[in-house]
Amino acid sequence: ETIQAGLKVLRGLRAHPKDESWTYVVSLQTMVYVLNGDPNDLDAVKANATWLLGARLANGYWTYHYKRGGEGDASNTQYALLALHEAIRAGTTVDKKDLQSIQNFYLDTQSKIDGSWSYDGSEPPSMTMTTAGLCGLLITGMDLEQDHEKLDSDGVDPNCGVYKENLPVARALRWIGDDFPANPQNVK
Repeated sequence: ETIQAGLKVLRGLRAHPKDESWTYVVSLQTMVYVLNGDPNDLDAVKANATWLLGARLANGYWTYHYKRGGEGDASNTQYALLALHEAIRAGTTVDKKDLQSIQNFYLDTQSKIDGSWSYDGSEPPSMTMTTAGLCGLLITGMDLEQDHEKLDSDGVDPNCGVYKENLPVARALRWIGDDFPANPQNVK
C-alpha cells in the first residue's frame, strides 16, 4: 500500500517541461520505475532518459537543475548515470556516443596523481565521490561492451579483458583500499 502510494506521487511528477525538473528527481523516478517493472512506466523511463541526456552540461557534469546554472557536480552526475543504466536495462536505447562521452568524462576527471575523484574538481577527494567515479567507469564499461565481442574463427575474443578503463579502475580501487577505513576525513 505504501509503495503504491509512493508510485502514485512519482507518476504525478513529469520530466517536462525541461525547466521544471531536477536531476535527482528524474533520476530516482527512473530507477524506481525500472525496478518496479510496470510496463506502463516505460514511456516515462524513455522520456526521462531523453531529459537526462539533454540536461547534461557542456563540461560533462549534471547539476541539480540545469536551468538554474552552476558547474555541476559528481553526485548529480552519478545519479544521472545510474538512471541511464537502469533505462538501458529496461530497453531504452542510449546512443553509444553518449555513453562513451560519459565514460570519457570519468576518465578525464579522475586524479592523475592518486586515482581519486572529488565532488566538483575543486574540492579534496572523498570516499563517496571516488566510489561514484569508480562505479561510473564500471557502469559505462558494462553498457559500452554489450555485444562488443569480435570472435576469431576459433571462438576466442583476442581483446577479452582489454579495456581502456582497466588502469583507472585499478587506481581507484587502490585509493579506496588505502583510504578506507583508516582515513575517516575522506568518508563524506
